Amino acid sequence: MTHEEVFQYLLKTVHNCMPDLDVSRFDRDTRFVDTNIDSMGFMLILSKIEGSTGVHVPETEWPGIQTFGEAADAIARHME
Repeated sequence: MTHEEVFQYLLKTVHNCMPDLDVSRFDRDTRFVDTNIDSMGFMLILSKIEGSTGVHVPETEWPGIQTFGEAADAIARHME
């Protein structure tokens, strides 16, 4: 998957987990805290991605993930 495909997959997963959020307005610089996605929501999203792709982003990296772009980069990095 390209980084853009990972980013789009992340947005799709967010939409599936939280259909009330308008993900069409999110870009790589959008911060999770600015979208009302709390830590439990973040964990749900990463769990869904891990369950559907097998990609595991270690919990030690979670505090450094503040934006959708950083999340997509972390997912892509662990796909390799």
